[in-house]
Amino acid sequence: MATPILTVQDLHKSFGPRVVFDGVSFAVDEGEKVGFNGANGSAKSTLFRIVAGVEGSEGGTIAFRRDARVGYLAQEPEFAEGDTILRAVAAGKPGLQDAIAEYHEVAGRLARGEGDLDRLLARQGEVAARIDALGGWDYEHRMEAILTRLGVDRWERSVDGLSGGERKRVALARVLLQEPELLLMDEPTNHLDADTTAWLEEHLQGYPGAVMLITHDRYFLDRVVTRMIEVSVGELTPYPGGYTEDLEGRAERMERKATEEEKRKKLIAQELAWVRPSPS
Repeated sequence: MATPILTVQDLHKSFGPRVVFDGVSFAVDEGEKVGFNGANGSAKSTLFRIVAGVEGSEGGTIAFRRDARVGYLAQEPEFAEGDTILRAVAAGKPGLQDAIAEYHEVAGRLARGEGDLDRLLARQGEVAARIDALGGWDYEHRMEAILTRLGVDRWERSVDGLSGGERKRVALARVLLQEPELLLMDEPTNHLDADTTAWLEEHLQGYPGAVMLITHDRYFLDRVVTRMIEVSVGELTPYPGGYTEDLEGRAERMERKATEEEKRKKLIAQELAWVRPSPS
């Protein structure tokens, strides 16, 4: 039986008099790939920001599996002012970077013969174990490799001067290297060429964690996700499969509503005919 990585219950959100979520609920299972679709203004990005903890709500509960890490790729990513590209990407795993820095600091003290040898060796062993637990020594190599694959070069540049497309690719590298158990991605294929989009598609297909995805790229959705959730005013409607199945499901629902509306109109006409007096 599948175990949920995320459970959202009775979520409420409004912007002034406009209600965007009126008690909606859904869950995402471990390893599941879920696409979110809906018209512009249907609050898909708002839903992701709420789940990521960036934005609040007026009610409801959001629960994650114990110890689950969440990574969030925003449509308009943010970075610390003045960061270089490498520092911005490394910020995705601050614990690992801190541990590597501490390891080198202890190694330097050992090389210079400073402090208590036994205590420094013990500390170095503890930090080395922490580095292994957080992803190992090849993080910088993987960081550079993924930046290269995403077409980002000159890594010592400041993020402050990057174009919108470069900022999105740097943020994509950062969140992918986090390797969270739940990955939220808002329009990840924006500014990517066809080859890089194909690489990302393959990467997400084999990604062991769960993925929540917003994108207008219908082919990307069809190839990556196993379930769609349609976001409309005040409600969420799930459909199995990718974008094509979502369209088919929506068409069936619209046809069903049209049939029900036609039946309702006929019933009203019959009732009107019954209550109106017959001509004498």
